[in-house]
Amino acid sequence: MGKMIPYDFRLRIVQSRERGMTYEAIALEYGFSISGVKGICRRYRKLGLSGLQASYSNCGKHSLYGQEVRSMIAQIKDGDQGAPYVRSRLQSKYPQLQVPHERTIQRWWRANGEQRGRAAPGRKSEPWTDQAHHTWQIDGKEQVELGQTKQHLVSWINIADEGTGSDLDTHAFSPGDHGSD
Repeated sequence: MGKMIPYDFRLRIVQSRERGMTYEAIALEYGFSISGVKGICRRYRKLGLSGLQASYSNCGKHSLYGQEVRSMIAQIKDGDQGAPYVRSRLQSKYPQLQVPHERTIQRWWRANGEQRGRAAPGRKSEPWTDQAHHTWQIDGKEQVELGQTKQHLVSWINIADEGTGSDLDTHAFSPGDHGSD
């Protein structure tokens, strides 16, 4: 992006061009790019002196989404549903539209003072699981293949402590293994 050219320099550029100077000579004299000088002269020919004013409306972020998309988002108010839900509803209902990202929807809500709260935290586990060795969990897997061939199948039992989340013992065996471990 080129540097901003102040109004008085824009006026001097146009006056120099009207005196017959080339774009290159004007650019060298004032220290601006040739394309910048050409753009200023083009805008002056098209709009007159008002074309020399800075167009601040062209600066900054522009929304890709019209007011109709924003109003559709405002209409989808099913309880405390969040932006992912609203976005998925829009995508399924209007597949031809470019739907804004979840974060964009959240920023719009925040700007309008409609910021939705975060999801409620998950329930804490029951207090009896906080103690080590109070409750064990025993899981078993049967005939799981090892490697890429189904020639060797194994089973195992795993014993875990729910309070600490640690594995206490694991015993693997083949389906035909009837050992006395």
